[in-house]
Amino acid sequence: MRIIPLSLLIFSTISLYAQNPRIKPAPTNPGAKKTTTETTTSPAPSRSYRTPTAPANTEPANNTPAAVASPISNTETSSPEPLKNNVIFNFGGILGLPHGEFKDISNNWGYGISAKLAYNPFHSLLVGEYVRPFLLGLEVQHIWFGAKTENYSQTEDFYVNDIESRVSSGALGIGLSGRCEFLSYKFYPFIEYSAGFRFFSGSNNVTITKTPRPNVQGNITTDNASRTLEASTVGYYGFGGGLGFSNGHHFRFELKLNYQYGGNATYIDPESVAFDANNRISYKTKSSKTDMFIPFIGCSFLF
Repeated sequence: MRIIPLSLLIFSTISLYAQNPRIKPAPTNPGAKKTTTETTTSPAPSRSYRTPTAPANTEPANNTPAAVASPISNTETSSPEPLKNNVIFNFGGILGLPHGEFKDISNNWGYGISAKLAYNPFHSLLVGEYVRPFLLGLEVQHIWFGAKTENYSQTEDFYVNDIESRVSSGALGIGLSGRCEFLSYKFYPFIEYSAGFRFFSGSNNVTITKTPRPNVQGNITTDNASRTLEASTVGYYGFGGGLGFSNGHHFRFELKLNYQYGGNATYIDPESVAFDANNRISYKTKSSKTDMFIPFIGCSFLF
């Protein structure tokens, strides 16, 4: 007897659903329910669906650009600096500290200046948030290794000649270089590499000041003369690294240490230079490899 009431209940439910097709099970997606409600309750006085109206497509069109524009603006504002700075100029003072055979034979350290300009032509592809390479560069260095000066006088019939003779030796290096910086712009370690040629030379500079003797009319004149005593050109290559500091962006303070391997060169020994009474110069030369440690202190500029 219980089967008859249960059958009547099922039949009544099916009949009710057939008469009211709008009654549907509740959707599991809340977004779908919201969209159905907005579509059925939107005001439409004429209830004509033959010609679509502009407001039907207005809301999706406005939402799409807003969703796309947001990540682009965030990307541009989060890291614009690496995309702008692809040129660096480096300038400062250096020391030339002989190493190995160069130190054993000469043992003469020098001082000088260094300038470097580096550029990255592929900065839009290779520069990341924490890595900034500068691939192509030109490096110029000049190191003075020593000098010796002699002063003496010569007396003529009408003039007294005060002579200063100076013998100096040094090296001019020109080559290609590059670097790669890491981390932030305010505090960053970096590595460097370089290769080129170094021109070792010794020169004699003579300055003669002619002064008229007493009771002789005339003017004081000065003459300068220079000549090369010894020259040698060798190749070099090297690497190194350092640290940079900045409280801004474009101007930075840097400390670094490079090591350069140099070929065999012939150079003047400054300690062997001697002068005689006739301003004749005598000196000795040495030959060795020219490996050096090169400490640097200076600054750099970003463009």
